[in-house]
Amino acid sequence: PLVSCVLLGVGLGGFVDGIVLHQILQWHHMLTATGDHPADTVAGLEANTLADGLFHAATWVFVVSGIVVLRRAWAAGRPAPTVSAQLGGVLAGWGIFNLVEGFVDHHLLGVHDVRDDVADPLWWNLGFLAFGALLVVVGVVLLRRRPWSTARAASSTATHAETMRLESTSTPVVSRSKTPRRVPQLVIAMRLGGAADKA
Repeated sequence: PLVSCVLLGVGLGGFVDGIVLHQILQWHHMLTATGDHPADTVAGLEANTLADGLFHAATWVFVVSGIVVLRRAWAAGRPAPTVSAQLGGVLAGWGIFNLVEGFVDHHLLGVHDVRDDVADPLWWNLGFLAFGALLVVVGVVLLRRRPWSTARAASSTATHAETMRLESTSTPVVSRSKTPRRVPQLVIAMRLGGAADKA
């Protein structure tokens, strides 16, 4: 369950970045700092739109992966984490996304900055990394607050084991409608026999 929360956090953090910074605020697109794909030309906007779409597709894969891992854990009967642990995992995943994306795209490759419409975007880039680090710290703190409830985990595991045991040892129940109704037939036979004796 923890892995699924982190994967969901990475994917949702990417969606926040793409939807808020790329589309709503329009501070940057994926390739606006390269110089070869300015967003104020048709060709540049087309290239940036394609790159943004691929970026969103990657974040979508992370979200789907988180859902798949969560579904498998549920099917295996693993206990669910507490709400604070789930939130902590999502926040940690979001912070990891900010740190990796900020370092790689903003500083290592230099394909875009947090704000490409300002003269000195360095402080915005550093603020983006600081926000990501803060998210990771808050997420870890929440995860360390007894993320897996011992009592609930034991109860859930015992319940699941008992359910599996009952399913494996239970015998099929015969429908009452299929059992032969011998008692009424016996009564009728006795009455017929008594009537014959009297005759």
